[in-house]
Formats: sequence, C-alpha cells, structure tokens
Amino acid sequence: MAKNNAHPYDASNPQAVEEKARQSKSRQQQRVLGLQLLMQSREGRAWMHFLLYEQCHIDADPFTGNSTTFHTSGAQNVGRVIEKEVQHFFFEEWILMHREARERAPAVSGAVTSDDGESNGA
Repeated sequence: MAKNNAHPYDASNPQAVEEKARQSKSRQQQRVLGLQLLMQSREGRAWMHFLLYEQCHIDADPFTGNSTTFHTSGAQNVGRVIEKEVQHFFFEEWILMHREARERAPAVSGAVTSDDGESNGA
C-alpha cells in the first residue's frame, strides 16, 4: 500500500533531496544484501539460474506468433533487470552459477559418449 504523505516531495528543498537519496541508497543496499544471500549458497545460485532461465527465459526468443509473446517479453524484462544486478554486484558468483548449472544439466549436445568417456560424435 502506498504511503500517504501529508507533504508532497519538494525537489527544490536540499534537505528533501538528501533524504530521498538516503532512502534510495538504503533500498539499494537491501536489494544487494538479498542478492548476496542468494548468491553465496549453491542452492541460492541454483534457484537464481532456475528463475532467470526457466521462468524468465532470458536466453530465449520471446516471439511465439501469438499473444504469449507479451507475457514472455515481460518475463524477460524482469529477468534482465535481475541479471544485470547479479552480474554487477556478484560477477564471480554469476560465473560459478553457470558452472554449477552445467554440472547439473545432462548432456544434450547429441554426441554419443562411450563407456570410457570419449565422445564419438553423432
């Protein structure tokens, strides 16, 4: 629910501007702390990968040829905002998240692997 302020924001008032900047910085610090809590654990990184790639489909073509394009585009926009924040503040964990996701994913390259681990190419 929106906060009902008796006095509207006055951008010409240096004190009001300073207070807004302080509030904005505090909200940014809270978001970064939340991302840190997710990205510092293997489970959190797995959930972030799931959110970005399986729910927001940030690496997929959003155009479906029907009205679901709008839904997919919106989900991607949200995912990209999160992606940029994670990359900016937790780049090492971002890289680690992708390494861990590759470890979890089954091989889907189409190559046939022999019992000795050699790829025979399919």
